Amino acid sequence: MRGLAIITTLLLVASPAAAKETSWSQTWTSDSDHMDFAYALLEKTENGGSLSLWGTEDDKEDVMSRRDRAETSFVWMRSGSKRYLVTDAATIARAREIMGPELEISQHQSQLGEIQGRLGTAQSDVGVEQGHLGVRQGQIGMELARIALERARPGTSAARDEELEREGAALASELEELSRAQENLGSKQSRMGDDQSKLGDAQSLEAERHKEVSDQVRSQMKGLLSQAIASGAARRI
Repeated sequence: MRGLAIITTLLLVASPAAAKETSWSQTWTSDSDHMDFAYALLEKTENGGSLSLWGTEDDKEDVMSRRDRAETSFVWMRSGSKRYLVTDAATIARAREIMGPELEISQHQSQLGEIQGRLGTAQSDVGVEQGHLGVRQGQIGMELARIALERARPGTSAARDEELEREGAALASELEELSRAQENLGSKQSRMGDDQSKLGDAQSLEAERHKEVSDQVRSQMKGLLSQAIASGAARRI
């Protein structure tokens, strides 16, 4: 799947003996372009660190297992079935520079998705409110029909007719208020629908930009791997 970005921030609690919490910021992007070449950057800090991975599910499992055992930052790369690990500071710095633009886009896409999710929840809430108003409008309609029938019935006293008229007027007034509320909610739904459309357009633009940047990053990371292998900085794992 092209451009599927999953961004997760985790709080991992160590064993009681260690008495130390570690916090990891993790980004995993998986799509069909990473079947033959994948890459990851792990940067450790005193209390955890960050992990950015572009690869398959199997790549994720391998990198995650190495993350848990890592004593230092590293660049992980896979070309075909061959995997390499680089801990050289210069290579790590270059990988960070290369991967930065793609990571920024992935994070932005995730943020747009979160906004769309919140907006969708708001639309659902408005829909529920509209449904409640609709139920009450239906009840009032039935009450008004009952009043009309009773007033039209022969033998209804003048006092009862006046009572029914007042009851009907109150219900009609409530119905008008409900209609105005429905209209306001409808306008709100329309505005949110427009916002969803704009967010969808923004997501499409980001996806196009992501593909362009991703192709550039892949090419540069392949070059970085070749350099690391040639210099001996890359260790086959």
